[in-house]
Amino acid sequence: MIPYLTVTPSRYEVIEFTKPIAFVRYGLLIAFPGEPPRAFIFLRLYKKEVWILLFITAVVLSYVLCKMHSISSEFRKPEDTQKKLCSFFRCIWLIFGILLQQGERNIKPNISVLNCM
Repeated sequence: MIPYLTVTPSRYEVIEFTKPIAFVRYGLLIAFPGEPPRAFIFLRLYKKEVWILLFITAVVLSYVLCKMHSISSEFRKPEDTQKKLCSFFRCIWLIFGILLQQGERNIKPNISVLNCM
C-alpha cells in the first residue's frame, strides 16, 4: 500500500502515476519550531510576585533616599554649586544602578546615598 503522494512535475517523470488527481505547482513552507525567544529569559528566574515586590521596594527606597537627602545638613548648600540628587527619578536611577551593580560615581558616599556603594 502506497500512501498519498502529491504529484509534482519532477515526481511525474520518475514515478508512473496511473490516475493523477491534480498537479501541484506550489509548495508550502512551514517554519521549523525552534527555541522560544531568549530576550526576556532573565525574567523567568523568579515568579511574577517577586518582580513586583522588587519594583515596589525600589520605588519606596528611592522615596526614602530622596527624603534623607533633603533632610541631610551636609547638602544644604546652594543648588547651583552641586548636582541635585534630590529628584525622585535620580534616586530611582541610583537604586536600580545599585541593584544592577553599576553604582553612581559622582556622588560623595554618606548616609543619604547608601554607604554600601
